[in-house]
Amino acid sequence: MHSAEESHARWLRLRAPCSSRSTTKRSTVVQKRSELWLTRGEVGWQKQVWTYKEVWETAISCAGNLKAASEGEGRVAVCVDEGPLLPLVELGVLLAGMCIVPIDPCEPAGRFCSVVMDSEPTVIVAKDSATRSLIQQHLAEVVDLKLPKACHVVVAQELLQLEPKWTWSEVPGAAISHIFFTSGSTGRPKGCVVSHGALRSYCLAKTATYGVHETSVILVASAHTFDPSLGDFMSTWAAGGVVALGARRDLFQHLGLLLQQSEATHLLCTPSLFATLGKGFSAMHLEMLAEALPSLRSVALGGEPMPRMILEAWAGHEALTLVNTYGVTECCVYNAFRLMHSEDLPSLVGLPLPGNQLLLLPQDQDAGSLQHDLSHCVEGLEGELIIGGAQVGEGYLNRKELTARRVGRAPELLWLLVMYSMALPLGRFKVPANGKISFSHLDAAL
Repeated sequence: MHSAEESHARWLRLRAPCSSRSTTKRSTVVQKRSELWLTRGEVGWQKQVWTYKEVWETAISCAGNLKAASEGEGRVAVCVDEGPLLPLVELGVLLAGMCIVPIDPCEPAGRFCSVVMDSEPTVIVAKDSATRSLIQQHLAEVVDLKLPKACHVVVAQELLQLEPKWTWSEVPGAAISHIFFTSGSTGRPKGCVVSHGALRSYCLAKTATYGVHETSVILVASAHTFDPSLGDFMSTWAAGGVVALGARRDLFQHLGLLLQQSEATHLLCTPSLFATLGKGFSAMHLEMLAEALPSLRSVALGGEPMPRMILEAWAGHEALTLVNTYGVTECCVYNAFRLMHSEDLPSLVGLPLPGNQLLLLPQDQDAGSLQHDLSHCVEGLEGELIIGGAQVGEGYLNRKELTARRVGRAPELLWLLVMYSMALPLGRFKVPANGKISFSHLDAAL
């Protein structure tokens, strides 16, 4: 039996056990596996295991030290691109009531400093001393760089080792949990601001939809600057499952071995990454590959259109579900899912996740009177795609005009205009006869 004492982290449901009783049962919280870090060495795969008790105590220490370093408030730039400390630092930031801003330290100095100046972190967390030196070099290269006076650059391990005198208290749902920046491929990177409440809603929706529970092992395959990674960490811990991690190079070179060694039950990644699993295999032999991963129960692919070869090879597997998922960073990770069948179009978006609504704003209609659920749209109706519901974020950091154009509130519904153009009607598209919006329709509209 696990300890009766639980944390008050209602948004996360991550228990804080006080008992030190050892047990091997997976259902217990104190000694149950919480995180698994795998590395590939000369003598095979090596595993580093963290229990829920260790994760909680380490994250609490991190939170206390962050509060002390930042005088209790502010944003934290997380420059920990991989490794077992990444989710611990991010959990610590959330428990501290601060805001996660993931940044890749290997970005060019100009972009790195642009994101730093926009987000104004009070603490920058580096993966190690080499990363800290690289960050300091970036900051020194940019002239007229304006940072908060109290901004500190610290190494992650330093935050986890100290024992601060600090007691955790519940964080309001309206508090900002994270700001992920877009790629900036169409111009200046946009910081998408999301609340604890939206993150909590996504975690509950993901665990319910994909069947994540205490016996689940989720291999986290997304980069730390891509918000599905944060969603995977927190939703897995919310369900009492195991977070499995591997080095980025191993994910691209040995995805199949990582899935085997971790005994992963769930995987969420891009089709491009998943395709590396079957490199060199014909469609006929991919079914044999699926049988070599007996623990794998769910594969969700998003961020790109799904290739037909993946659909045909994996959708018909009896013991595994293949899911197409769609969403935008502004609305906290993913907002729609489609359980795929081999005869489906690979581009189908499907149904909204619980807590989300997908709507169509008909041409020339005001967004304050949203009426058209996509499932009830008629053929040929033109409009713009709207995402509404609990996962809609707070808009864009330091960009009030853009936020005002794209984020709004209809009666009892917070919504985001997904496709918008001031000059040209690029967001216009026709709804097909079945009322289902697909990636091909979105791509055509853009």
